Amino acid sequence: MSQVFGNGERLNKAFNVNQTRWRTCAEESEIVSPSKTWVFVDENPESINDAAFANACTGAEAPTGTSGQIIDMPSSIHNGACGFAFSDGHSEIHRWVGSTIKPPTKYMSGGVALNVSAKNSQPDVYWMQENTTARR
Repeated sequence: MSQVFGNGERLNKAFNVNQTRWRTCAEESEIVSPSKTWVFVDENPESINDAAFANACTGAEAPTGTSGQIIDMPSSIHNGACGFAFSDGHSEIHRWVGSTIKPPTKYMSGGVALNVSAKNSQPDVYWMQENTTARR
C-alpha cells in the first residue's frame, strides 16, 4: 500500500516522519486527484519489507535527469510491467522503460537492492511520482 496513506516518511527521499513537502491522506476526502493517486502496487516480492511501499517523490519531478531514487522496488513480473490500483477504483498495468526496474522479477538470494538511484529509470520514477501524491 502506498505510504501516502500513512505519514509518508520517504516521500521526500530521506527518511523523515514529519515531512511536509508532499500530501498524505488519512481520509478519502484528503485525496487531491483520485484518478492519479495509486493505493496498491504489485511490489517486487524480494522488496517487501513492511506494509507500506516507499516511493521517493522528491527528485522524481522531471522525466529526465538523474536525481530520482527507488526506495522500494515495484514488480516487473507482467512482462516488464506492474499493476497499480488507484483510489478512484480503476487499475492500470504500467510498462517500465528503464533497466533499473524493467528486468523481469526473479527471486534472488538476499533480495533486490533497495534505495537505489533510478539511473535510466528516471521516466519511471517520474510516472510514479505523478501518480502518487501532490505537493502541499
